[in-house]
Formats: sequence, C-alpha cells, structure tokens
Amino acid sequence: MLYLARTRNLLVLVGFLALFACAAPPGAAGDEAASSRWWKGNTHTHTLWSDGDGAPDLVTDWYVSQGYDFLVLSDHNVLSEGERWVAVSEAPRSRIKPAQLEQLREQFGDDWLTLREREGGHGDASEDAG
Repeated sequence: MLYLARTRNLLVLVGFLALFACAAPPGAAGDEAASSRWWKGNTHTHTLWSDGDGAPDLVTDWYVSQGYDFLVLSDHNVLSEGERWVAVSEAPRSRIKPAQLEQLREQFGDDWLTLREREGGHGDASEDAG
C-alpha cells in the first residue's frame, strides 16, 4: 500500500500567501482608491491534515489559481509540521484515492512525492500511518 508524505513546502507557500495578502496593491501609495479595496480570501479551510479532502499543497494552489488574496488553513487539533503519512487506497473511507495521488504527481512532479509501503502491505487504508 502506498503512502503520501506532506512536505514543508506548504509552510513556505502559506507564508508567501500571508505576505502577499498583507502587501499593498500596486499604485497604493498616494492613491486612496487603490488602497481601500476588498480582499478575497477564506479564513476556514481544511485539508487532509484533519477532515478535508485535499492535500494542503493542492488546496493552496487552487486558491491561488482562483485569485484569492489570502487563505487560512484551519485543520482541527493538529500542528502542520513534520511528516504526516496518509494511506492511498480505493477503499470507501480512504482519505486519498489513487486519482488524487496522480493529480499531485502531475502538478508537482515525482521529486515532490515521497511514497512508502506499510510493512506487510496490509492494514486499514482509512487510518493514517505514523
């Protein structure tokens, strides 16, 4: 059974998004109309780190591609640090399906993914592995 590792690249991306959201828009200096605009954002988003259905990197990439100015990942009761392994399976309760793994592979490349097999190749695909 394959597992997917989440990297620290997400922290860099989230930090970049936070800086981008706080930056003044071009031409804002001395231009009152440009400095008083609405910002498009989401302050409550979940990922595979809790009860969401997408990898953090794909979630943040989607919001960037949709023109959002800021995003807050609000996963439940977890700190988004270190490694987190998620089972990849077609099982109904699996948190990530093989098609989602392929989407990650296509978008970020093989060098971004770290895959491993659980010892013996058995186990409940709906549970995270440590």
